[in-house]
Amino acid sequence: MDVAHAQARQLEQLARLAADLVDVPIALIVLGSNASGSSIVASSGSSNETIATAARLCRAARLDEVELRIAPEDAPIRAGAALAIISHEQVRLGTLSVFDTRRRAFTPSELSRLADVGGLVAGHLMLHATAL
Repeated sequence: MDVAHAQARQLEQLARLAADLVDVPIALIVLGSNASGSSIVASSGSSNETIATAARLCRAARLDEVELRIAPEDAPIRAGAALAIISHEQVRLGTLSVFDTRRRAFTPSELSRLADVGGLVAGHLMLHATAL
């Protein structure tokens, strides 16, 4: 298994962990800091069409936005939350986002768990960068 494949697999595991921690069917890790320079590197659950809708919502989120605004045309997605993935040097590396197909609000405890996973993703990316 090459390094890039191993890293992608580990990021997919972290996306699944995020989804499981807040009991949602969809989680994304999007690297990059803007819509034109970002790419999905890991996703968990659902169909390709739903993942594409989730990715669009994630890329459209403001940097300070946690609970995402979901419109009727975004169905089947009904709720979403996104947190910036921040390096130890306070550089934004990307976004960890979760989505649900039912209307709901995310609790402070759930958002705290997502922030913890975001920290794991940042640490993983920094370790990978220093290993190259």
